[in-house]
Amino acid sequence: MKNPTTVRNFIIFSFILACCLLGLGYHIFKSSADIKTTDRIVSHTQMVIMHTQKLINLTIGTIGLQRNFLNFRDDDYLKKFEDSKIRLSKQVTTLRELTRDNPSQASRIMEIEHLSLRLKDALDSSTKQFREQSASIPSLKDREEIAGIMDNILRLANDMLSEEYDLLLRREAMVTKSIDRYQISLLIGGIVASIIILIFNWYLLEAQSKISMAEANLKESEERLRLAIRGSNDGIFDWNFKNHQLYWSPQYKAMLGYEDNEIDSTEEIFRTLLHPEDQEYFWENFNNYINGSLSEFSCIFRMVHKGGRTVWIHGRGKAIFDEEGQPVRFIGAHTDVSYIKEHERQLQEEKDRAERASAAKGEFLAHMSHEIRTPLTAVSGIAEIFSQGDFQNDMHRKLVMTLKTSTESLKELITDILDFSRIESGEVELHNQSFLLGELFDQVINIMTVKANEKHLEFSFHYDELKETAFFGDKQRLRQILINLVGNAIKFTEKGHVTVRARIEPVADLHILRIDVEDSGIGIPEHAIELIFDKFRQADSSVSRRYGGSGLGLSISRNLATMMGGTIKVTSEQEKGSTFSLILPFTSVLMDDSSIDMSEVVRVQKLNDRLKALIGEKKRILLVEDYEGNIVVLSYILNSLNCAFDVAKTGLEAVQKWKERHYDLVLMDVQMPEMDGLTATRIIRNVEDEQGLVKTPIIGLTAHALMVDKQKCIDAGMDDYLSKPIVEDELKSAILRFLDKKQPGGETRAARKIRA
Repeated sequence: MKNPTTVRNFIIFSFILACCLLGLGYHIFKSSADIKTTDRIVSHTQMVIMHTQKLINLTIGTIGLQRNFLNFRDDDYLKKFEDSKIRLSKQVTTLRELTRDNPSQASRIMEIEHLSLRLKDALDSSTKQFREQSASIPSLKDREEIAGIMDNILRLANDMLSEEYDLLLRREAMVTKSIDRYQISLLIGGIVASIIILIFNWYLLEAQSKISMAEANLKESEERLRLAIRGSNDGIFDWNFKNHQLYWSPQYKAMLGYEDNEIDSTEEIFRTLLHPEDQEYFWENFNNYINGSLSEFSCIFRMVHKGGRTVWIHGRGKAIFDEEGQPVRFIGAHTDVSYIKEHERQLQEEKDRAERASAAKGEFLAHMSHEIRTPLTAVSGIAEIFSQGDFQNDMHRKLVMTLKTSTESLKELITDILDFSRIESGEVELHNQSFLLGELFDQVINIMTVKANEKHLEFSFHYDELKETAFFGDKQRLRQILINLVGNAIKFTEKGHVTVRARIEPVADLHILRIDVEDSGIGIPEHAIELIFDKFRQADSSVSRRYGGSGLGLSISRNLATMMGGTIKVTSEQEKGSTFSLILPFTSVLMDDSSIDMSEVVRVQKLNDRLKALIGEKKRILLVEDYEGNIVVLSYILNSLNCAFDVAKTGLEAVQKWKERHYDLVLMDVQMPEMDGLTATRIIRNVEDEQGLVKTPIIGLTAHALMVDKQKCIDAGMDDYLSKPIVEDELKSAILRFLDKKQPGGETRAARKIRA
């Protein structure tokens, strides 16, 4: 039975404590209410300030948008101007609601409301006059009226801001004082309550009740832990280093296929169940953790199941150390992650299959490229030769031109497929240089005018302002994009015009090169505009049947534009035409005449003149080619240069001829019977190194046109390579480059680079 004094003291202290808590609670409640009320007043003042500032910004912004519309005649600015007027009216209404309890501010906002209506009428009048009379700028009177109204609005708004800021400072001071009083009261109340509680606890704490409660809690915790372990799918282990006892939960044994009483929990059995190949790995991780080299123990290893299969385990554990830093206990869990490992294995198999499929695609593409380009070189060369001759009649001319056009179309298709493959595999590299835009545009005009005339279309290219403008970029890729865009415009236009406009436009702090290709063709449905940039896609199947094409040109063009830091945009209307806009970043280029890419006519003339000078030195070339058609074409080109040459049809024959007579240049085909060109090149280079001979320039001629094929040629020891079908100017340039470098008694620079 408890002491009556204890009971009486308990009642007294309880009453005192209750009174203190009630008083403290009342004071907290009242102070909190006062702080919230003051805070709402401050928030209201901040709202008035914020919306007044928005009113100022909207007033200035509305006038600015109207001026932008008048200056740039852009309907987007007109739409933004109309939206800004609406937001301005809403902002005035909001401020009127916020200041209705403040007479002085309400008076100002009424005046601002009146001025905003006048401002709206003045702006609308100026805009209407501009649109109806096409005036270049508003009259001076209108601008002065608008400026005056704006100044009055800003003056009133600034007066409002000044008054509200003063009011805000006073109200914030009130909040600060309320918070200070509140905190002091809390401190005093807390101290009093703490003293009472301490005295109260002295009467309540009894040692026996503490022990009883602790024992009950301990039993409850142990029971909870046992239930958690039993319900968990993880295997729990507890390793006591002092008495060498090891505990495994039933789940731990079950994941290895054993019943709880079927296997003992010992270190020896664990070593037996641990997979032999993971023994060293596991114990290394364990020892590193115990020694402090690892901050945590977590590793994945294998254990042997009762049935003999392998179980992947993710082990995690925590060590307990004594005062001397020695481990006394190691507790953790094992999780069966075999299903994760199986999933990883399946993913790896899928990845391997995908890589094999990609490699097979590359091999197929390379093989088909070779098989098509090899005969195409002969066909293209013969068509080019025939087109330069005299025709017996119009029928012969039409047949030759048809052959040439068809060959060019086939070359373009193969090039598009290879370009797309290069882009997908990330093999496309930009070769940036400085060149004149006018020279590039002239080339595009010369190419596309013929196609436009064939369809009796009006074709024009406006670039007068850019004739002498220098551009830094990849000239060939830019020309490819333009030819694709202009070619598409001509292809899908039956009558009317194709117009190209090029200009430099300022955008923010930058400048862009913008080239618009406009046509009066069939147009594109709105839902299909983005589809036309997908590979092998056109607007619809009927377009594909009617006009043909691979559907790769636009996809390649947009990818190239993106690589250059730009893009291609489209606007179109069905049956009325389309406009494709190429947009590229433009940077001013400062350079002398020597850094500018010369015009095509001048370049070809200089090339021919230098070749004639070299040919006079009686250079001799070895042509290695197994395809008879290509031999005919290349022989024709070499004969036209009055250049002496020999022909070898296999790599073995090429090596033999080279040993008999060291040539000034070797044109080496890559794929040939008996011995390919790569092997023949390696043999020649080895002989040169062994005998200390002057390096013979070797140019590879390959129908394989991917980056990896180029690298194979260079790695084999070739100085350069040309992809088939061979372009006559490219072949001449390559011959000139290496014959001009080759000096008696010395090596070419390219050869020295290879040997280095």
